[in-house]
Amino acid sequence: MPSQRLDIILTTTDERLKAIYLNTDLEVRARFDFALLHRAFDRLGFAFSEPMLLHGVWGNRYNAEIRHGHPAEASERMLDGIESLDSAERAMWDSCLARRFNIGVGFDDEEFGWTHAAWQVQPALLGRIAAVNASVVITVYRPDLLAAATDGLT
Repeated sequence: MPSQRLDIILTTTDERLKAIYLNTDLEVRARFDFALLHRAFDRLGFAFSEPMLLHGVWGNRYNAEIRHGHPAEASERMLDGIESLDSAERAMWDSCLARRFNIGVGFDDEEFGWTHAAWQVQPALLGRIAAVNASVVITVYRPDLLAAATDGLT
């Protein structure tokens, strides 16, 4: 049975859409090594690669391994984890340069340019994202790039 929290989601406003939800990445950037935070996300079961240092900024992407569902499911799971951080982990999270929920969507070739996608961010979900000092990014993949973006997601 679906969680009652799923009514606090991004809802589709047009049922005729051929938009494809790919995944939601939690992107973290900092001017310091955030190993403590990385270990916390590992403990929470977020999928990741090792943080990388590029031009003096540490960065990584995490996800909740929820794909082809609904963007809110992954966002809710990651928010639950962020809200459960202890005080030292939360202080590190709050000190990061960027904390972004990056929602990836694409369109199939047939529909691109003929339909549109619109997800409404429900106030409760937006409030939770704001409460953890994060932002939302929506990445839309062109049809010719969709195959590469979905490689390994099926």
